[in-house]
Amino acid sequence: MWFNLLLLVLLTIKLYKTQELQPNRHKIRNNNEKVELNMVDKYITHITVTGTIIIWLLSYFAVARERAAVLKQSTNNEQIEARPAGLCVRAAAKLIDYLVLNVAALSGIIILALLEAVGAASFADWWLIALIIPVLVLIAYFTIFTAVSGQTWGKKLAGVVVERSSGGRLGWGRSFVRANIDVIFVGLYQLVIGLIDPLLLAVTRRKRSLHDLLVGSSVVRTKRTPSPFLPWMAALGWVIPIVLMFSVIKPMVIQTAIAPSESMEPTLTKGDRILVNRLAYRVGKPKRGDVVVISASSKTIPGFDYPDKPVPLVKRLIALPGDKIRIEAETGVFINGKLLDEPYVKDLPNYDYPEVRIPEGKCFVLGDNRRSSMDSRYWAAIPLSAIQGKVSSRFQVDSSGLPDELIQVR
Repeated sequence: MWFNLLLLVLLTIKLYKTQELQPNRHKIRNNNEKVELNMVDKYITHITVTGTIIIWLLSYFAVARERAAVLKQSTNNEQIEARPAGLCVRAAAKLIDYLVLNVAALSGIIILALLEAVGAASFADWWLIALIIPVLVLIAYFTIFTAVSGQTWGKKLAGVVVERSSGGRLGWGRSFVRANIDVIFVGLYQLVIGLIDPLLLAVTRRKRSLHDLLVGSSVVRTKRTPSPFLPWMAALGWVIPIVLMFSVIKPMVIQTAIAPSESMEPTLTKGDRILVNRLAYRVGKPKRGDVVVISASSKTIPGFDYPDKPVPLVKRLIALPGDKIRIEAETGVFINGKLLDEPYVKDLPNYDYPEVRIPEGKCFVLGDNRRSSMDSRYWAAIPLSAIQGKVSSRFQVDSSGLPDELIQVR
């Protein structure tokens, strides 16, 4: 008992260090990443650690109770009854099983980001498929394991099995329906009906959840006692997806942001949600015409009149190292003596900018709204290291809080 609690304390300390110090370690490499560590990240850190402690404790005492009950019946030479599995044990098993969905979903995001980075695909075209495939994987996982043995990996560790209410295997048809209800209905609408399952488990005689009632199934304990590793596996089922999302996916692969101003109109309007591909310039090189997110501060951009705290801005990459650039009022931008074709601009510039050569390691960025944008015409060329990633797509959020169609940013 005390050894397990000591391990839990060490895990908690490790989680805080992982969540809070990871951006600072990345900052050493890119000098502008501290913008990633905001109040949302700190809030997620507290939720992660608190949830881990609660899940571990509930799972630990649930396992201890189940093992004590089995031990008592074995000592008294009583037949171990197939009584219904409790809420805590089932929740622990579900967290372990949902690792399949989370790992598949995060893997899909990484693969799609890589494909987009090399120009083989785009989030705007494939995001729906990237979301559907992990759901199908989880439905297949639940269906196959429930139909064949009545036990998924999580339920096996928990020492419980799914069977018909009248006894016996559930069968392929019922297993498939049960998996669909569990994953699509309960999983996707957890915020709406998240309290229904615990309530049903508390009031129904055989502790049956929503999908159990609809397909006529029950989850009962087996003669095998729950694994002593169940609390740790349940805690990992909660922690791993959160840590991967906020320590790997967000700072290194893909993140969402909001267009902060009108400077990129008509390509982006103020308040547009955008997807930023952080892998684009890890596996490829910046290209003229890319819409990028830069981390701007007085430290990273000389002449940037803001405090030291980085400010994320969205601009278009116009000139690369070695290019000669000049701007003529009411005419446009000239790169190496040739007028740049820019169908994306809102209006032609109403100012002149003398010809300059872009130094090595720097670039020149402008807003598409040329007459109303703070950009390189004020700061001159900026370091390439200030670029955080390439803007992949834009979208709006509907009244239900869900994103509508993704539109590729060009």
